[in-house]
Amino acid sequence: MTPELQRRIYDVPAAESKEGVLKNFAQSLDFPSYFGHNLDALEDSLRDFAEGLAEPSTLVWNIDPEFKRSKAYASVLSILHGVESARLRIELRHLEKP
Repeated sequence: MTPELQRRIYDVPAAESKEGVLKNFAQSLDFPSYFGHNLDALEDSLRDFAEGLAEPSTLVWNIDPEFKRSKAYASVLSILHGVESARLRIELRHLEKP
């Protein structure tokens, strides 16, 4: 029996706005300085990030309930599902407001 490989965890903090979500992804995943802070740039940068992983990893996205109600939520979710692979798992954490 082979033990499951240790996975590196990348944690992306929650944000209420699309701009905040893009900023948090860029900072948490160390996107390049030329990151465009739009959904197309997020998709491109996440693909580059996933392809450059040297070890199996998990990306944990903490989701603010305010952002979940926005139009951009479905787009970000679709992008994340598009880059998910055996090497990069996506975990969603839906936060609740007190």
